[in-house]
Amino acid sequence: LIDQESNIDNRISYEVWANSQGYQIKDGINYLQDPKFMERAKRITDLSKAELQDASVSSKLETADSAKESGPLQPLVDIVPQNFFKALGDNGLMLQVIFFGLFFGISLLFIPNEKSKPVIEVVDSIMEVFLKMVDLVMKAAPFFVFALLAGVVSKMAGDDISKVVEIFKGLSWYSLTVVIGLATMIFLVYPLLFKIFVK
Repeated sequence: LIDQESNIDNRISYEVWANSQGYQIKDGINYLQDPKFMERAKRITDLSKAELQDASVSSKLETADSAKESGPLQPLVDIVPQNFFKALGDNGLMLQVIFFGLFFGISLLFIPNEKSKPVIEVVDSIMEVFLKMVDLVMKAAPFFVFALLAGVVSKMAGDDISKVVEIFKGLSWYSLTVVIGLATMIFLVYPLLFKIFVK
C-alpha cells in the first residue's frame, strides 16, 4: 500500500484543490486546519501560510452563507435553469439540462404533429451528431487517459522515483480490488440470484 507520507502529501494537495474550486470536504479530515502540517502544505503548494489558512476556512464560510439564504424548496428551484446554454456548459448543472429536456419533450406532445415534426427531425439529427462525437472520443479515450495519467503521476512524484512506485502500487491494489469484486458478481452473486429467482 502507499506509505503514510505520500498519503498525507496527496491529501494536502487534494484539500488545497478542493478549497480553490469551492468544494466542501465532507469526511471530517482537514490537514490544512492543523498547524503542524502548515509548513508541509506550504512546501507542497507554494502558497503562503495566510493563503493556506484562508483556503481552510473560506469554503466553510461560503457553505454556511448559502445554507442561511436557501429555503426548504431550494432543491426544486435549483433544477429550473435560468439560462439553458449556461447549464449546458456546466457539469454541475446537469439536473437543469435534464429538466429542460423533459419539459421540452412534454411540450412537443401538446402541439400538432405537422408543427412538431421538423423540430423532432432536427433534434434527431443533432442526437446522431452527438452520438458520433461520443463514439470518436471513446475510441481515442485510452490515449487521452494515458496522457493525463502520465502528467498527474509526474506532478505528484516530481523527481522522486520511489513515489512513482508507491503510486502504481496503490493503483495495483485498487485494480485488483475491482477485478475481484467484478469476478464475485459474475461468478457468485449473479448465478446465485439466477438460481433463486428463475426456475
